[in-house]
This record gives sequence, C-alpha cells and structure tokens, in this order.
Amino acid sequence: MTQNSKKTGKLEKKVKIKLGGYQAITANLLTKIEQVRNEKNTHLIELDTFSKLEQHENVSIQHRFQKLVNEVKSQEDREKELQKHYAELAHRKWELEEMANRVDATISAEPVNYNG
Repeated sequence: MTQNSKKTGKLEKKVKIKLGGYQAITANLLTKIEQVRNEKNTHLIELDTFSKLEQHENVSIQHRFQKLVNEVKSQEDREKELQKHYAELAHRKWELEEMANRVDATISAEPVNYNG
C-alpha cells in the first residue's frame, strides 16, 4: 500500500504542477481580459463624449458662421455709407473751392478796358 500511496503522491504532485501552471496562465489571462474590458469601456465613454462634442460643435459652427456673415454684411453696409458720405464731402469741398476761385477771380482780376 505504501507503494501505491507513493505512486499516488507522485502523480498528485505532477498533476498539481501541471494544474498550477494552467491556473497561473488562467489567472494571467483573466487579468488581461479585465484590462481589455476596462480599456474598451473607457474607449466607449470617450467615443460617446467626442460624438456629443462633435454634434455640439456642428451646431455651434453654424451659429458662429451666421454671426460672421452678419458682421461682414453690417461692415459692408457701413463702408458703403461712409464711401457715400466721403463722396458727398469731396463734392462739397470741390464746390467750395470753385466758389473761392470765382470770388478770387472777381476781386483780383484787372478791370477790362473797353476803350482801346
């Protein structure tokens, strides 16, 4: 019986060594699976966050673009008004210069001699 128990003990030892290796491999793989699962969850959260951010930005882009279009239109209208006002002032300046030239011409001109 001691021989059987020795054989049994040796076999149990071999089985424990084999199983111990498999158990270590299993524990290692379970740890890796858990890490990958956690990374997947993190990536899903990031994907959801960035998808919502993209939607928000798409709406914001439209608002910012429309605001810029309105600002450009307003600036163009203002510049047109200023150009028109400048043209009116330039014309008025020319008229005043012409009046001043006529006044100077009548005051400083030599009288016309009709006798000869």
